[in-house]
Amino acid sequence: MDNTYYKRPATLRVPSNFHLMVFDQLDSTNDEAKRRAVLGAPDGLVIWARQQHAGRGRLGRKWVSALGNLFISVLVKRNYALKRMAHLSFLASVAMRDALLDLNKLVQPLEFKWPNDLLLGGEKVCGHLLETVPVMSHENAVIIGTGVNVAHAPETGLYPTTSLAKMGGGNLSVESLIEAYLAHFQLWLTRWDQAGFGPVHESFMQHLSGKGSKIVAHLSDARKIDGIIWQMDMDGALVLRQEDGIFTKITAGDIFFTRDEMIGTGE
Repeated sequence: MDNTYYKRPATLRVPSNFHLMVFDQLDSTNDEAKRRAVLGAPDGLVIWARQQHAGRGRLGRKWVSALGNLFISVLVKRNYALKRMAHLSFLASVAMRDALLDLNKLVQPLEFKWPNDLLLGGEKVCGHLLETVPVMSHENAVIIGTGVNVAHAPETGLYPTTSLAKMGGGNLSVESLIEAYLAHFQLWLTRWDQAGFGPVHESFMQHLSGKGSKIVAHLSDARKIDGIIWQMDMDGALVLRQEDGIFTKITAGDIFFTRDEMIGTGE
């Protein structure tokens, strides 16, 4: 594995409060960010690897990391409760959507699939993984890892996937996406610091895929719950309305759409 650190290319412009490190290959950008966070890396550390050999998604799933796609992790340190820090995965989704809209005239819709995926034309194009880091300070630290299918759409076997190249974004470079993503990440981070989760929640809800549709949620304890997507609450939990009228909150799990018909938003 070539884990040599390279200086940020002079042509790559990122906000001044981010500290970007570039690698040809890593085991995982999240793991590298963790190692450096434990050693005292500052808020705003960004790890970008052109390839990963042990990338992962939620629940320890393998994340196929082919050259030409984007793999990047951001370290955020704040004197906030972990409950608030968990909002950052939604913030990253909102920032990436804004970045892609800046760079592409996409015909297909860009929507959020709760809790941490971005769908392009109904297929997964981006995912996030948020992990906490134990640091020797009064602050809480989290790492937001992001993978974007820029050139390739690896098959996961779990959800249908697509790539920006496949959907008309073939001229987009990983470098330009990094610039746009970090610029929007900083804008949303400032809003979040100043106004809390409200603005992020509003944007996420506005573009939430399947709102009003029936889904099946596979929970971490192997239970399955079906219902209609009603909303996402201010803690980031997905609220389902079940057939008997009971509202159930889902805080973790995978959701699968059972049909496309929109049957009411609940508003």
